[in-house]
Amino acid sequence: MPSLRTLSEFLDLPGYRITRFELNKEENLLTFWIGRSRDDATYACGTCGRRTRRVHDSRERELDDLPWGPRRVRLVVERHRVSCRRCGTHRAEALPFARPRSRMTRRLEDRIALECQSAPVSEVAERWGISWDRAKAADMRFLGDWAAARPRRRVRHVGLDEVSYAKRHRYYTVLCDLDEAEVIDLVKDRTRAATDSLLQGGLSAEQRRSVKAACIDMWRPYREAVAEHLPGAEVVFDKFHVMQHVGRAVDETRRAEFFRQGAEARATMRGKRWLLLSRWKNLAREGRRRLAEALDLNRRLFKAYYLKEEIHQLWRYTYEGSARKFWETWKRSLRWQRMPAFERLVATIEKHLDGILAHCRHKVRFGVVESINAIVKSIIRRARGYRDHAYVRLKIMWATAHPSSGASL
Repeated sequence: MPSLRTLSEFLDLPGYRITRFELNKEENLLTFWIGRSRDDATYACGTCGRRTRRVHDSRERELDDLPWGPRRVRLVVERHRVSCRRCGTHRAEALPFARPRSRMTRRLEDRIALECQSAPVSEVAERWGISWDRAKAADMRFLGDWAAARPRRRVRHVGLDEVSYAKRHRYYTVLCDLDEAEVIDLVKDRTRAATDSLLQGGLSAEQRRSVKAACIDMWRPYREAVAEHLPGAEVVFDKFHVMQHVGRAVDETRRAEFFRQGAEARATMRGKRWLLLSRWKNLAREGRRRLAEALDLNRRLFKAYYLKEEIHQLWRYTYEGSARKFWETWKRSLRWQRMPAFERLVATIEKHLDGILAHCRHKVRFGVVESINAIVKSIIRRARGYRDHAYVRLKIMWATAHPSSGASL
């Protein structure tokens, strides 16, 4: 039988030692009574951390710890309530190996929380033999400590986009660091007030001054909030949102031409929508054959597809003058084509042309915004039924900061 000193070394709680232990074979439970290893008459307040000698009372507290082989381990420690002058009331002392209001040690909570990042909480709770609420609370405390200690780096390029999380137009506004591909913070709604609070709370004053470019869509509240809170940042409109407008113009042209044709031509063009919206280089041989068959039947449809493919070059330029020259050439190719959908598209792009051409000066990573949106949507799908916004927010932030963990709910 090992001595108490040896068992204390195995337990590895600096500043504490085992005073006695008990093994319950029926419950497969190993209980250790622990106390301070040296005589220290001061105690740390669990709220402010200030040390004091004034003790109001004490009682035993049971904490679950990491198992020793097949045995569950439980620690029994005497926890004091101190009279803290700074807090002005009686507070439980801070234990160095446990978080406040927790019924398990910090290392056990961390182990459970790390498993919760790659598996559902219910599965982790069943694996450790605890309730779902305890597993979630351990995960919440772990993620809260991580978020509080997360370093605030200088940010050059930020992305601001909305992600739908429920029906009836309910959105999250997501703020991300495009260089590090991480979510900085997110809030509910996509209003101007929500965006203001996100930029002010998610970024420090120094970070807001360091931002050089903000990648956003054409939503007016985003533009106004960026102009007010990020005065040194230039707006860069997201390419994928611009291409959504181009895709709508192609689709409107397809529908208009579809109803102008006879029954045989309409049968040929039926089901070609997604082919028309796809890039030619991304289509397989059969897809290209079917698309070419539809384009051969209609000149306007061919012109619409050609213009959609050509406009991608607008984001390849480094010099703004060359990009503007290309844009003027692209516009002239629409003359006498009688394509009203593309004429409306030109008017929309003209209003936002400066933000589109800003990509020549700031080569932001458009794909990062979409990949982060995919991660956010994946976590939101797993969180159906959850109403704890703070928990989902922390899970999303952790998932993008640790992409290899496969974060899950």
